[in-house]
Amino acid sequence: MKAFLFALAVCCPCCLLSQVKQYVATAPAYIRNIDAGDEFFEAGSYREAIYFYKKTLEITEAAFLPKYRLAFSYLQTREFASANHWLQKCAVQHPADLCELVLDEGSELYPYRPFLDWFPLQKASVGHWPMYNYQLKAQMAEIHHFDQFIRTEHRLPDAADCAGSKYYWPGMNFRQVDSVNELRLAAIIEWVGGYPGPEVVGMSEANTAWLVIQHAPIEYQMRYYPLVEQAAREGKTSMGNWAYLVDRMNMNQGVRQIYGSQMRSKTDGTGYEIYQLEDPFNVNKRRAEVGLGPIEEYIEHWGIKFEPEKMQ
Repeated sequence: MKAFLFALAVCCPCCLLSQVKQYVATAPAYIRNIDAGDEFFEAGSYREAIYFYKKTLEITEAAFLPKYRLAFSYLQTREFASANHWLQKCAVQHPADLCELVLDEGSELYPYRPFLDWFPLQKASVGHWPMYNYQLKAQMAEIHHFDQFIRTEHRLPDAADCAGSKYYWPGMNFRQVDSVNELRLAAIIEWVGGYPGPEVVGMSEANTAWLVIQHAPIEYQMRYYPLVEQAAREGKTSMGNWAYLVDRMNMNQGVRQIYGSQMRSKTDGTGYEIYQLEDPFNVNKRRAEVGLGPIEEYIEHWGIKFEPEKMQ
């Protein structure tokens, strides 16, 4: 599957129940059982899903998602002892994956706490993410929503879009949205005392701070670049995100980009081209070092052919 990360609008969905399929084992029986379990789970056929997830976990218990989905399936069939058994295993083996589901009052798991041994699950999660704040996560989610809205809807927000928000108003334009987001993020960074990563706002909003900085003016980017660099080193955001920020800052300052992430419109208005690129023949080596795929796949979205010999 080709994954495109757009230079202007970057969506970061992170829903536990709709992740890209990843297998921790290559055994055909493992793949068959997990695929069947997922198919029944997504169709709401939980008893059938239980059968196949149990078969999957007989082969290996290395992955979080089959265990969690088995537990959730048991919740749907009201087999609470079995659900609790597998959730406790998740808490021990995959605390970071379970944290957001246990600590966030808006999660799909939270309503089932009366039927589970909730305190041990919560204790394990708090121990792993002691700074998690679901109210702050909600603020970051709103920031993320409007950052993407103004870039993907191709219209200004109306009264319905802004209903319930005290930060956004009907008719606000591109720069007004970004300015509000920059002010809100600056306040959050000051309150947190650093980069609001997954241990503060959860996995689903872990990249929102980077997103706002990526779309900000160069002065704002320069102020918070050290935070993004440190967050990338500590695994709070990806090295790929850091590379995108490096390229965007270079482009904003009229300097050649390093990783080939930034496009620009052609002067004749006929499409897009890669912004000036340093050492284009070795760009894929540099991209691989930060976890990015080949540039040829990345620029396909813009209908661009990679021709390094023309970029010297």
